[in-house]
Amino acid sequence: MFFNKHNGAKAPLLFLFVLLVLLPFTTATRVTTNPAQGLQINTWEVGTAQQNQPYNFVWDVSDSYGQLLNNTEINCIFFLQKAGTTIPLASGNSSKPPGDSKSWYKLVPASAFTQLGNYNYQIDCYRVSNVSVSGSVLSVFTITTDGEPINTGTKTFIIMFLLSVVILVLGFIFTNHIFSFISGLSFLVTGSYSMIYGFATNLSQYSRMVSVIIIGLGAIITLISALELIKETSGGDGDNNNQEEGDDD
Repeated sequence: MFFNKHNGAKAPLLFLFVLLVLLPFTTATRVTTNPAQGLQINTWEVGTAQQNQPYNFVWDVSDSYGQLLNNTEINCIFFLQKAGTTIPLASGNSSKPPGDSKSWYKLVPASAFTQLGNYNYQIDCYRVSNVSVSGSVLSVFTITTDGEPINTGTKTFIIMFLLSVVILVLGFIFTNHIFSFISGLSFLVTGSYSMIYGFATNLSQYSRMVSVIIIGLGAIITLISALELIKETSGGDGDNNNQEEGDDD
């Protein structure tokens, strides 16, 4: 049995509104460029890549006037390392497509991406005819199990789960069956979401097992709360009928 009576819902609803407003939703990936020495490197933003899979980094280079330069005029050097470490996972001269192309690439093998988490890469380019004319770019990207961004899915899951818990706690505080019923439904939605999309960097048997547990918890809370609401409503009607019969006597 979860609750025994209904109380006013304005205070908890206001609390929920304030909570949703204050929750952080924004994330950003920082990319630092250094065109001060004459060259601007324009990377095809990575963002995320898949674990244990090769990745082809591609970029182009423009001069201080914004004009793209071909790869016969420029040489580029590529560096890659796991964030928080100093051991290079890939380094050396980049490759050039055949012909007079205005792009460069560096194919990094799957062996460099065995660990989940953030990686740093740096690209340094310079003119063949004048090495003092150069530029560089430093960027961060993330390796996940499926190559999909983790920020949105993870935050959505955490927000949904915490919201379900908060509603349940409010139901206990205000002794209100309706809040527990809504909380149960929220747990069901959260479990279904994580079952489909996974959470953190994992869409696996582990995430599915947690999803099943959340769905089961939501089903139990929803069922018990619904039964309590029906019982309470029926009991209230019975008391009113008894009172009316007493008044007739």
